[in-house]
Amino acid sequence: MGTPRFVDQALGELQDSTEPYVLQIVDEHIDWFAPAGREDLVLRYARPVPLLAMAGLLGMDDRYAADVGQAVPSVLTGSAHVERAEATLVRLCDQLVDEKRASPGPDVVSWMLHYARGDEVGTVPQEVRGLLLGVVAHATSQIGIALSSRLPSPGIPPSVECSGIRDGFELPPGGLSLVRLIAETAVERLVHRLPDLRLRMPLAEILRTTNLGLDCPESLPVIFHPVRVQYTGEEEITWVPAPTFTTAPPLAR
Repeated sequence: MGTPRFVDQALGELQDSTEPYVLQIVDEHIDWFAPAGREDLVLRYARPVPLLAMAGLLGMDDRYAADVGQAVPSVLTGSAHVERAEATLVRLCDQLVDEKRASPGPDVVSWMLHYARGDEVGTVPQEVRGLLLGVVAHATSQIGIALSSRLPSPGIPPSVECSGIRDGFELPPGGLSLVRLIAETAVERLVHRLPDLRLRMPLAEILRTTNLGLDCPESLPVIFHPVRVQYTGEEEITWVPAPTFTTAPPLAR
């Protein structure tokens, strides 16, 4: 059974502000570690960037930050607390949908509810969960694979090719477009701002892991010349996107 049509219809409401929003998130994360000269790009970059981007797209505010920030990585990596994380994520998606049903906003979840037929409304929380996990898993995997293929490592030139979007988790066309946008923006911006970025250990020694069946490096320890940061955004990132993020909030039913 494919993804319901209302999911892609909702994603179709995203405006041109999506790309600069993702770029702002990317730049803020680079700002945090650029002065240090070293970082684990999986833990501090490939995982949090897609999660923060999707949280904003879905209309989550700061109240969701701590719980979703712990639950999503636990579910994706199959941690020892995965059952509790799954329950937390289900609760958060139910809560988000209830809030958007009562007070629609300029976000993807509100537009899902707008386009869903009467018999589909009950499935919206499940689709929100699937979209969140799917995009984050794919984007995290693609960022990790792309960086591991492009960054030089001690004594060994890059040799791993970056694969395309895989079928490990079903996503609608709009979801795949978001994966590409997030992953490409994250990779290209990072290598542009930190051009001497390189792995601290041979690529062959880096362990692999899976996010919902998608292969990616478990870590990417890197070093680079420390960069003094000049703030790259106009204002601090928040979990709620700008009012022009989608065409408009749909009307409450």
